[in-house]
Amino acid sequence: MKKILFFTVFIFCSFLLNAQKTIKKSSKLGIYEIQYSFALQNGIVNIQDFNSKEGPGYLISILDDELNLIKDLVIEAPNSALHNVSLVDSRLHLLIQENKPNQNKIDYNLITINTDDFSKKSKLLYSLNQSNHNTIERFFSQNSSLAKLGRIDVSDDKKYVSLSIESRINSLKTKSILVLFFNSDYELLYEKKHTHTWNKNNEKFQYKSSFINSQHKKLIVLNRSFGNGFKLESVGQDDYKIKDFDFENKTLKTLAINGKGDNFYCIGFYFADSKKEKGGIFYSKFSNDLELLNEKAIQYSNQLLEQDQSKKQKKKGFSAIDSKVGASFVVTDLFINNESDIYLLGEIRISLNNSFAFDDVAVVNLTLDGNLKWSRLVDKSQHLARNSQSSFKPFFIKNNLILLFNSTLDLDEMSFDKKSSKPYALEKLNLFSVNFNNEGQFEYKQLTDKKADVNYYVTESKLIDSKAVILFGSRKKDSMIMKLDYEN
Repeated sequence: MKKILFFTVFIFCSFLLNAQKTIKKSSKLGIYEIQYSFALQNGIVNIQDFNSKEGPGYLISILDDELNLIKDLVIEAPNSALHNVSLVDSRLHLLIQENKPNQNKIDYNLITINTDDFSKKSKLLYSLNQSNHNTIERFFSQNSSLAKLGRIDVSDDKKYVSLSIESRINSLKTKSILVLFFNSDYELLYEKKHTHTWNKNNEKFQYKSSFINSQHKKLIVLNRSFGNGFKLESVGQDDYKIKDFDFENKTLKTLAINGKGDNFYCIGFYFADSKKEKGGIFYSKFSNDLELLNEKAIQYSNQLLEQDQSKKQKKKGFSAIDSKVGASFVVTDLFINNESDIYLLGEIRISLNNSFAFDDVAVVNLTLDGNLKWSRLVDKSQHLARNSQSSFKPFFIKNNLILLFNSTLDLDEMSFDKKSSKPYALEKLNLFSVNFNNEGQFEYKQLTDKKADVNYYVTESKLIDSKAVILFGSRKKDSMIMKLDYEN
């Protein structure tokens, strides 16, 4: 076991409506972004990437509520990728993919660690090791030894986890999708596999979104073709259904899915194909049998169109896809909160040479029946390169939406059409919070001062027990952990 020391460098300060205090601690080098974070009975446990002399691995740190270190443990894991971490009672479950290129093999292992005494158990969940799997050969030839293969879905209530693995066997001209469905302790509840003849036509659909319906113990997946077609998959213990479909609304759309009870929702944004028309919100409702129950196009609120947009956005359309500058408008998140409201978030992204600039965010609040409650546009004033310090991260604290993002600007410089400077490697960033109430009113708050603080990795920030957010930050030789506490 290696001890990683943290030192107090900041005293509590209050900062806006819900958040009561901010705590910061410095940390040694060699520790990277927080991958997962959970509340314990008397503190917090963080899982971070870590580099030691033996190679890459993961650092498990148990901290008290003031971020003082209690104990830590290094998990050495060369040639591995961390798919998921969950906390069940006092046990941490780490799902780790171990790559073995010399054996043409990929193992999916579960490491269980008791947070009370750091005792450890391991078991093999699945091994992809057939010699004629061209997927494995291609994976090792095209990716690093730390790359992931497979997709993880976790239900909102954390009761179920699924691992989906797609593989291809050229000699048989087949492609298979394997779904392993577990409970929270990674006991296998069922295994489903769909195999079809592989040809170029099968490649036209790409994965877009998925979720687990806990009530029915099903995985639902949305795939989209390069045209306007869509494919839905429903994977359950008794069947594996696949359905091709299209909507009556033929406009270009960017969509995501989520569900609650006996229905699920495919929602996003649609884009006008002429300057005279405006884009809007697209809503559709499905049964869990993949039957389309309703679809409709919804106009943005006047607040978003008039109050929130700049003159330039009103003229060109803030959600327009402009191929000349490589601008696109994408769905980033689709939530259903505890009050059965739907929250849809989308972000404007502009292509740079080898990265993206992240622009404004649309926030939409709908009822489950697709009635618009409000929609707003948040100006982020960003022009940052694509990394974990860019874009934004949403959280629900006490059922209120909060957005975190970085900008090179100060609060008093925030204005429409004013953007941060073009990205460079060591730019200094301020951390901002945007807090919404249930009526869609929101307020900006600057949380850090770029002259005295590090840059925080916003997209890697984690929510703890719906009452605190943990962030990791660094600049040059300084590294920090910060907690935004909303408990009181």
